[in-house]
Amino acid sequence: MRQGLQWLHSRAYPLRVLLEVAGLFLLAYVLQRLWLRSALEEQRWELGVWAELLLYTLPVCALMVWRGIRLARQSMTERVGRRLRPLILNCCAVFALGLTLSAGLVHYQIESVKSTAQARFDHLVELLAGDVKLRFDLPAKGLRGLAALFEARLQFYEDEFRRYVVARNMLRDFPGVRGFGFIERVERDELENFLQREQTRTHELKLSTSGDAADLFIVKYIEPLENNLPALGFDLGAEPVRRAAAERALRSGQATLTPFLKPIPNPQSSIRSSDFLFLLPLHHIGADLSTEPQRLAASAGLLYAPIKLSELLADIGHNTQGLLSFKLFEGSNTVPAALLFELDGERPREAPGPASGADQQEHMFQVSQTIFVGGQPLTLLLTSTHQFDALVIEGKPFWAGVGGVALSMMSVMVLWLFGIGRARALFIADEMTAGFRQANTEAEAALREHQFLLDTLKHHSLVSSADAKGLFTYANDEFCLVSGYRRDELLGERFDMVATLPESLATLNEARGQIFRGKLWSGELGHLNKQGQAYWVKTTIAPFLDASGQVERFVAIHTDISRQKQAETEMRLRSEQLAAIFALSPDGFVSFDAQHMVRYISPAFNTLTGLSSAAVLGLGADALLALLAQQGAETAASVSMAQLHEASHLIELERPTHRVLELTLRQGQSIEIAQVLQLRDVSHQVEVDRMKSEFLHTAAHELRTPMASIYGFSELLISRDMAPERQKQFLKKIYSQSQVMVAIINDLLDLARMEARGDKDLNLQRVELGAVLAQAVEQFEVPEGRAAVELDLAAAPCFVKIDANSVLHVLRNLLSNAYKYSPAGGAVQLRMLGSTATQVCIEVQDHGIGMSAEQLSHITERFYRADKSGTVLGAGLGMSIVKDILDLQGGELKITSEPGLGSTVRVLLPISQAELSPPQSTLQPG
Repeated sequence: MRQGLQWLHSRAYPLRVLLEVAGLFLLAYVLQRLWLRSALEEQRWELGVWAELLLYTLPVCALMVWRGIRLARQSMTERVGRRLRPLILNCCAVFALGLTLSAGLVHYQIESVKSTAQARFDHLVELLAGDVKLRFDLPAKGLRGLAALFEARLQFYEDEFRRYVVARNMLRDFPGVRGFGFIERVERDELENFLQREQTRTHELKLSTSGDAADLFIVKYIEPLENNLPALGFDLGAEPVRRAAAERALRSGQATLTPFLKPIPNPQSSIRSSDFLFLLPLHHIGADLSTEPQRLAASAGLLYAPIKLSELLADIGHNTQGLLSFKLFEGSNTVPAALLFELDGERPREAPGPASGADQQEHMFQVSQTIFVGGQPLTLLLTSTHQFDALVIEGKPFWAGVGGVALSMMSVMVLWLFGIGRARALFIADEMTAGFRQANTEAEAALREHQFLLDTLKHHSLVSSADAKGLFTYANDEFCLVSGYRRDELLGERFDMVATLPESLATLNEARGQIFRGKLWSGELGHLNKQGQAYWVKTTIAPFLDASGQVERFVAIHTDISRQKQAETEMRLRSEQLAAIFALSPDGFVSFDAQHMVRYISPAFNTLTGLSSAAVLGLGADALLALLAQQGAETAASVSMAQLHEASHLIELERPTHRVLELTLRQGQSIEIAQVLQLRDVSHQVEVDRMKSEFLHTAAHELRTPMASIYGFSELLISRDMAPERQKQFLKKIYSQSQVMVAIINDLLDLARMEARGDKDLNLQRVELGAVLAQAVEQFEVPEGRAAVELDLAAAPCFVKIDANSVLHVLRNLLSNAYKYSPAGGAVQLRMLGSTATQVCIEVQDHGIGMSAEQLSHITERFYRADKSGTVLGAGLGMSIVKDILDLQGGELKITSEPGLGSTVRVLLPISQAELSPPQSTLQPG
């Protein structure tokens, strides 16, 4: 404590504090220059004053508080007692009161500065706005002088016009005005006469116009001519903006300012360099101008002055000495697109580009005014400059705040010094007896904590101890309960009295070696209790060493983990069973956790979707559905998890192969498996349903047509009396439609039988093919009026192994088609062509209407008919039946056809490989 007091009163301490304060001020100054000013450029200046004040005062205040607390600690053996807390609170209250008063003083100074600055800003705004309005009024004054000359002469003469303009000092009296001119309104019908008059007067006027307006506004005079010669003869009415301004001036009878003019395409035009045109209408003396038609009728032309904005406002800022900046906008809006002119302090800029960061800074004052020049609204946006802000602020609020904070700190230091002296005296008195009280309190607390830990350990864990020889010296109740031994049976016996499971012997030997080397060991061991039942414990064995470093005794703490081990075993077995089930199941399964992330996929999922486990595991539910959608067609509809919560849905995959999968979402009963998504391949069922629906739809359609005919004709026969000949006609039609229905039903039954039984009903025998063909021709009923079938058999007999009745069915269908699709007549030929080593060819040829390539591609489809007119009877099943019969017997069907030339059908049948011998059976008719 003496050394601390000596250090406190040494001369080095005040010097160190002063150096620290100076360093903080220097750091604050650097931060203000490098960072704070740029960071607050776009903020209000009051915020800058507060920020600078906080930057300079807060670090110093923090330093002084830290130094004061450190002094208290060092003077009181590095400890601040409870008696210092009231002192600290009092110092904080005094300091807070001082800061509040300082903040009030700063706020008062800021408001005072703002009031003074507002008055000065308003005065400068009045000067600058008046100067702008005065400059825009100058062209109007010049034009009114010319109007007075017109009224005195009742017309303009070129020489007098020129003398008037030359007599004026344009640069001095009319800055920004490029000249004065006279515009004559000429009807297009009078244009030729006007040009002839002007040619006799001067050869310098050259008409420049475009469009076909009814009237023209032609510049007749313009002075000084040497600067404005291209404008002479220019038609203002050729450009929409200038025409609108001229017409507005004539209708209103008042001076008119055009909107801001854009350059016109003619590069020779002087109008290109003008920003505005000031127009003043002239009227005949004595005319009544009370109405718009009267003003138009009394019009004698227009006086105009082209104005260059940058020249008009060239030295506009000299009165404000750089303290104000202003922007001139066209219209009443201050949007950047309407900006015409900008004065940044004393530097004018005409129509600047996008505002920079400096242009967008926050200024102290800003006001906008709208003035009307020639009926055109112009908006002035006047803003104080940083030079103005720096001039009016002058640092008064900042130094007032610094002074207030300094006084507050001095008050706190005085209060602290008085209070610390009293606290030091009380602390010295308490220090003499505090050591004894503290030691006693700590000892009692340690004893209670030790006893509490022992009691908790005894009730929670199995605790045992042994001496250096391995003999039990202690075992708690939990140890005795689990091991099955009484405490008196254990004490004095070796620790291996409790048998160890064979799978834990290696672990136990490892533990022995480690603890006898004086090291802590922790691991899992399996034991047998006294009744021979196995149990598992998580064991930690700690050796205690004596003063010489030798093992004196061991303490073992065990935690019963038998249930945990049993649960792990059951979980492992269950996982293995589920993995085996999922591996054998053809359905794919995906499990999600509580966060809806994929945690497991079955092998069948990879097979069905073609997606790898690495690409799917860890994905969210929606991401998985999106990945499945990518495996399908681009036009396929996607499925969301919300839809799967309501019902199962089907999706179509194109990769790795085309499949239709049924997705079913089921809720789980645990956090690890919150949801399970089942994917079942239903491609076959979907295809069967589609074919069944298509078949029933087409069959119903085909049966409806003859049924409607039968119903209609029958109804006519019942409801009306008619001649026998008419009745016979209707009965023939009913009979023919009944035949069609019978044929369709028979074909449908044949198809159903072949689909259901396949080749089970076939009676394959070795027969001579020529006899089959002859029987087919004999049994076939040739349509009335048509020639018989031309049969051409091979010279040598040919034996085939076929079902003769079904082949006869094939030949009847082919011959029937040949006659039906050759209505114009022509021969129908049945030939047996040459055979190869394995096949023989039968050919049926007609010379009918034939078929196109597109029709051939669909000829074997069910219910397909090449003739769409309905004149040819049939259901479109014959060729489909032919194809199915040949497929069942190992035959082939080949068709060639050309439209208008007929068709050729070739049937290839397999040749019997048995020795040539007579047939084993005779053909059955029909």
